[in-house]
Amino acid sequence: MKNFTFFISILTLFVSCNSGNGNSSDSPQENGLTAGEIERPQPMSVLEAGEICMSGFDGDSINMHGVIKNTSPADSYKDVVVKVTYYSDAKKKLGNKEYTIPEVFPPHSDVRVELKVENCKDVNTIGWEVIYARVEKQIK
Repeated sequence: MKNFTFFISILTLFVSCNSGNGNSSDSPQENGLTAGEIERPQPMSVLEAGEICMSGFDGDSINMHGVIKNTSPADSYKDVVVKVTYYSDAKKKLGNKEYTIPEVFPPHSDVRVELKVENCKDVNTIGWEVIYARVEKQIK
């Protein structure tokens, strides 16, 4: 019972700390944050993995290329991690693997990316998505 009371106390404290009192601002702009600072916690919202093409098989690997678009108005990103997903002829997911792209993606840019990825048995098509990136620098 003691642990339950402690849990309720912590929960009540959390709710009271996160509820507004009417005097604080909820808008990031009103709190003095710039567009880049608003985006910083979520780089995947500004980095888009565009269409991807397999340009050939090379033994145990697949050569692929595509474009990653950075729509951020202020931040450059680097060391973008993409998740490549492999699909069969029947569009069945065969697996996935993560790869790091050690390039810089400046604000408002489309960067052409070439990547050699592991070949998966019975792969027909591949897809990809950005899952992580580090902020390189912010333009103020």
